[in-house]
Amino acid sequence: MKKRIAISFSILILALPIVKVAILIQFGFNRDYIIENLCVERDNAINTCQGQCLLSQKLNEASNKEKEQESFLVKLVEQLFIIKNKYVGIKSNHIIGHISKTPVTNSFVIRIFESQIFHPPIFLNRPY
Repeated sequence: MKKRIAISFSILILALPIVKVAILIQFGFNRDYIIENLCVERDNAINTCQGQCLLSQKLNEASNKEKEQESFLVKLVEQLFIIKNKYVGIKSNHIIGHISKTPVTNSFVIRIFESQIFHPPIFLNRPY
């Protein structure tokens, strides 16, 4: 399940820049139609724009949409993949994190005296 979600997010993230390429390809194929019918300077005898005005407008719209989608994806990923640190008890916003499950041992503690120090109180060990 996590693998499918990760693959779908990666496809979404990789698909964002493809929109600009598609706009450029569409502009290249439909350039004559854009110059004759959609360009701002289509009525001028000498058209210096050559459809660049429409292209820049479409690219600006695509970049604004891309920024909105990126911020939405970032918020979505943060909500789905917030990792709660079990050892410290705080939330960390790291998407990729590694929590060590091995216990931390202190090599300075002498193990011989540990059992003498850490034991239940004596009155709890007596049967009543």
